[in-house]
Amino acid sequence: THPGSSAEGSGAPVPEDAPVHVDVMGSAPGRSRSSHRRSRTMRRVLFTLILLLALVAAAVVWVGVDALKARGQLQAAATQVHVLQGQVEKGDRKGAKVTLRSLQGHAAAAQARTHGPQWSVARTLPWVGPNVQAVQTVSEVIDGLAVKALPTLMDATSLVDPTTLAPVKGRVDLKPLVKAAPEVVAAKVQSAAKRIDEVNPNGLLPAVAAPLADLRAQVAKVALTTATAARAVQLLPPMMGADGPRQYLLLVQNNSEQRATGGVPTLIL
Repeated sequence: THPGSSAEGSGAPVPEDAPVHVDVMGSAPGRSRSSHRRSRTMRRVLFTLILLLALVAAAVVWVGVDALKARGQLQAAATQVHVLQGQVEKGDRKGAKVTLRSLQGHAAAAQARTHGPQWSVARTLPWVGPNVQAVQTVSEVIDGLAVKALPTLMDATSLVDPTTLAPVKGRVDLKPLVKAAPEVVAAKVQSAAKRIDEVNPNGLLPAVAAPLADLRAQVAKVALTTATAARAVQLLPPMMGADGPRQYLLLVQNNSEQRATGGVPTLIL
């Protein structure tokens, strides 16, 4: 017994080593804090993913609403095209100008409805993306035709009146054709037809593929007509003597004899 100690322990106790506390699971306190940080990080990542998915879903819904509104605008524009065609054929220039402005308004509204940040997000989605790109191409082509091609063609039709091309005293006034040539040539419908042809219809939704096919057929028809008109206004004036007198030899073949050429050519003087 240490001197000065008693049975009651009234003296100073002998110092002992401090006990070491060990976690029941055998892990140190530092490991517990690290596990808590990892759990908090995982919760943050999960929350971020949920937020991104919610934003993507909202963008898809937003695109769907815009697409329905754009469809209505495009249908109205298509109706105006038929009205415009009838007015031009009847020579109603004043009414055609009013209809053209209305058509341009519908086309511009459709173009605006199919563009924006929500559409940019939807373009990146694997299944929705091709449909979004097709809808945007359709709206851009129609807006381009309404703003550039149709006004140019209307100006050309106002310059070339069939009654002015009737011969007067054996001569045809070629000035309207010469004046209309730049307007007809400037109508870039072929480029619009090329853009539509570049859209792959495979895998598109029926609601997108059907209007795309209709637009492709209509634009191709207009492109063929304008291409023919462009060649005509460029070739007819010089062929009919706009640049100077022209002389032509006209040969007519008859079937009076069986020959390889189809008959005997007759010269008409």
